[in-house]
Amino acid sequence: MYHYVRDVAGTRFPRLKALPVDAFRRQVDALRATHEMATWESLASFLSGEYVPRRDLCYLTFDDGLREHHETVLPILQERGVKAAFFVITGCANHEVMATVHQSQLLAAVLDEDQLLGRFRNGLAELAPGTSVEVDDEAARRTYRWDSRAMAGYKYLINVQLPVTLRETVIALLCAQELGDLRALAGDHYMGWGEIDELHRCGMVVGGHTHFHRALSSLTATEQRDDLTRCYGLLASRLGVSGAGIPFCYPYGSPDAFTSESAKLVRASGFVAGFTAIAGRVRSGDDPYTLRRFDTRDVVA
Repeated sequence: MYHYVRDVAGTRFPRLKALPVDAFRRQVDALRATHEMATWESLASFLSGEYVPRRDLCYLTFDDGLREHHETVLPILQERGVKAAFFVITGCANHEVMATVHQSQLLAAVLDEDQLLGRFRNGLAELAPGTSVEVDDEAARRTYRWDSRAMAGYKYLINVQLPVTLRETVIALLCAQELGDLRALAGDHYMGWGEIDELHRCGMVVGGHTHFHRALSSLTATEQRDDLTRCYGLLASRLGVSGAGIPFCYPYGSPDAFTSESAKLVRASGFVAGFTAIAGRVRSGDDPYTLRRFDTRDVVA
């Protein structure tokens, strides 16, 4: 599971948590040396029990539809003959909006931890006095394994626990103060449909990551269904793919970010699989709608 693959030194966001490009190359080469690099077809056959590989399979996945996935990642994969899946937030592909999760990440790259947490609490208190900021510490630390306790709690609060409208409003207000024009940032941050189309033409799998990147567990069943249907429909029409062609990736992907009902709705919307962010191996016969993944930070190379 990959997100940012970029060299951040000298950019506007030098503290953004990203995997450097050379480190990505080393990881891919290390994985190629020890694993069979899967395609979507071989992974699907493995899950169904129709294919038994001679050594462990490894399938690379990239979340969020970030611009560097086309500009940087695609050429590296093509050089090595590696296939992968790219999960795009369809609502961001027109460069008109930036997902709240990315707004928050960019804020964390320009404000230190104390500034960010203090500004967020103040904004929340102004908009919704009395709102609890208590979180399940164990769940937060389990979900955000590489963050400090305070930052893990903050991320869990804004990504999973707070009502959608409230958290989006607070983060948007902070971004307006610190980052400026979000539409301009979105144009630099995400792939557009042209780049997404090219990934598909190059033999990569393009999957859905919802339309608005909201934790499905925070939405009603109707809201989940509407978002998933919209995401699937856009991908199917844009790419000319349906049936066995479109997998899905749950926003945030933690056990608290989706439910068993969410998985049923993903299936009903037409997606053929669902990838989580729960760390662990995938085995033949596993439920294709709750597939586990390892984060890039779990890989040493």
